[in-house]
Amino acid sequence: MPLLRWNSFVQRAPAVTASERSGAPIPVTRRELLLTSALLVLVALLLFGRALFGDGVLYFRDILHQYWPGREAVANALRQGVFPEWDPAQQAGLPLAANPHLGLFYPPNALYFLFDFPTAYALLIAAHHVVGGLGVWRLARLAVSGGAALSGALLFMASGYIVGLHTAAPLFFGVSLVPWVLWALVAQNPARRRLVMVALLLAAQSLCGDPIAVIFSGVAALCLIVGRSDWRPLLLILLGAGALAVLLAAVQLVPAFTLFANSTREGAPTDAGFGSWSMSPVRVFEFAFPFLFGKYLDTPPYWASFLLKGVSSTPFSLSLYLGASSAMLVFLGGDRRALLRFGVLLGGLGVLLALGDLGPAAGFLRAVPPFSFFRYSEKYAFLVVLSSGLLLAHAAEALFVAQLRPPLWRWGVAFAFCMTVLSGAALLTVDSRWAEDALRPWLETRRAGGLAPGAVESIRLALLHGGAFAALALALAGLRARLRTAWASVAAAALVATDLLTANAGLIWTGPRELFELRPPLVEELKEAAPKTPFRFWRDNVGFERTAPKASTLESFTARRGYELATLKSSTATVFQLEEISGYSAVNLRRWTDVAVGLYDSPDRMLQVFGGCLALTPPGGGHLAGKAGLHRLPAGSPLYWLFGVDTCLDRLRSVQRTVVADSPRAAVERILSPSFSLADEVTVEGGPTGEYAPVELTHVQSTPDGISAELKTPHQKAFIVFATSFYPGWSAAIDGKAAELRIVNGATMGVEVPEEARRVSFDFKDQQLRWGALWSALGGVLVVLGWCVRRRGAQA
Repeated sequence: MPLLRWNSFVQRAPAVTASERSGAPIPVTRRELLLTSALLVLVALLLFGRALFGDGVLYFRDILHQYWPGREAVANALRQGVFPEWDPAQQAGLPLAANPHLGLFYPPNALYFLFDFPTAYALLIAAHHVVGGLGVWRLARLAVSGGAALSGALLFMASGYIVGLHTAAPLFFGVSLVPWVLWALVAQNPARRRLVMVALLLAAQSLCGDPIAVIFSGVAALCLIVGRSDWRPLLLILLGAGALAVLLAAVQLVPAFTLFANSTREGAPTDAGFGSWSMSPVRVFEFAFPFLFGKYLDTPPYWASFLLKGVSSTPFSLSLYLGASSAMLVFLGGDRRALLRFGVLLGGLGVLLALGDLGPAAGFLRAVPPFSFFRYSEKYAFLVVLSSGLLLAHAAEALFVAQLRPPLWRWGVAFAFCMTVLSGAALLTVDSRWAEDALRPWLETRRAGGLAPGAVESIRLALLHGGAFAALALALAGLRARLRTAWASVAAAALVATDLLTANAGLIWTGPRELFELRPPLVEELKEAAPKTPFRFWRDNVGFERTAPKASTLESFTARRGYELATLKSSTATVFQLEEISGYSAVNLRRWTDVAVGLYDSPDRMLQVFGGCLALTPPGGGHLAGKAGLHRLPAGSPLYWLFGVDTCLDRLRSVQRTVVADSPRAAVERILSPSFSLADEVTVEGGPTGEYAPVELTHVQSTPDGISAELKTPHQKAFIVFATSFYPGWSAAIDGKAAELRIVNGATMGVEVPEEARRVSFDFKDQQLRWGALWSALGGVLVVLGWCVRRRGAQA
């Protein structure tokens, strides 16, 4: 049997079989496809079965606090008969459809309208999990047999990165399509068909909620093209598909770029996000040894938070484990060209980019679009997962199908590695003091505050697991000649799956369904305490974070989530149709941020600017303790305190005086002046400035995307303020005729009303969304034309 080369994969040559000798592609039978799909579905059910059919629900990280409220914001708008363009529930108002993280235009998200949120979320995660694994199998199947390709698919699905990613659905959806992009690019189909298929997949990634997956596809595709003799036509297909995908996804991309331009994310990533979730170089050992630094909500506890630069206490990737058995098989079965061309290129790029602020690519990631649009660099570890899955498929084919004979030195190195690792685990079992003495100097240089409990135990368990499965893989490789080819490939796939699932299945945490069903008593309490309707409240998120119960086990973490729900952690208030000045979102408007932060130490004025009447703090008052302009209200629970503003201003009101302040900073300075009264005056950017008569507003009507009222005319001009976050797309009308909208108090809006006016209204229509929809329609026409032209040519 000749030695397999990775070039056979990138050139779409089949494995060393009868079909290879004839030069034909490896056929994929329907039976093989169905059987493989069934096996991959089984893996997904093993991981997510409890969330799908049991009494548990997925709720970790942003699931409860962001994805659930986001879906409810959409539902709230639709219930009122309006398209969800604006979300009035967070930060005194935010664009809704323009927020790409919501994935409003991603077709599979229609499941949220058919099932309750926890069920729909679990279904979408499980379905995309299978789609991703099947994509890796189908891509590898272009060059290797089905059993070898299955090993790569199982590595992909059961890897720590992918399993832990279930808490970030938008990115999970996007990465599941990356292998399909590569398959569509290099599969044996006409060029037009490949271009259309790649464009549709890239467009879907752009719409799924985290467009960084498009970067993953682009980087992986370029690595796959390198070294091919037909790289020029493939590159043209990729570029053409990218341009067409931009058109198809314009309905999301065009308004999203406008949103980013008006947000705090318009520049390079901030240190808090970019640095906090940059992969520490030390974590590369986790690729072969699971939970080397401890576990989360389990024992031994995670002890290496000092490796993180920033505010996070846990890494973005809860596990990076790719399998010691996988590493052993790749080492034995991978040839030099395979490792250099694809493994080092794609996997090496993945590590380099994942290091983020801690690696040499930091300046590139901060300065070069589109990389600079994204914050968490550890996400790029996905490229390592993808390259490892394909390398494993190649190695399994070489070892168990082509019966490659690795040189003796590889056997020697592999045996020595297993013995060293297992011996280390045995020594730590007998006596761990030597390891503690070795760790202390390193921890002291990291300012870790000493040796954490469980540190040595986590290392011992990681070495034991990695060494044992590496030894099993070594033994399987040694016995392969005595096994039938098909059984050897299946045994390798089973070993890889067992290795990864036993290590990573514990990352699927579920909680009681009541987390998504209970209605906190605080909801009714806020409504009863509000002096007027509609109203907004402000939540002291920093204070509540400091006083929240500590979580070190699954039970205590579930209790913490219950506490956060009981105190309406941002943005769960959206679920109960409450509106707040605070709120947690992937995107913060720049003007809102400048004014809210500028008035942070004067909370009464911040509340008045944004139309707030109530404030919610932890016991003791938190940041509001002792602040002027507020009074404490009775609270029905010891978990929180309630405050009311001494002067609660109407969201829509008239003022008697305007003064010029040409920036949010200037507006904040003016508002903080002791003589400035927000009840009577406001700042206006660019004028006008002057005196106005007070006006009584009647028949005030609010919708998710606007407000209107009738005026009792004072026979002289007036100025009406609308205390909602200003954003391009808002317009004002007086008696049905367009009026010039003014930016008020640095972050809200208002309009000058002439004499004899009878009605004023403010409405939001995202014109960028409409332009994007037109471009998407054009992209759809091009897709249809390209497909039809291809079909006519084929028939001819």
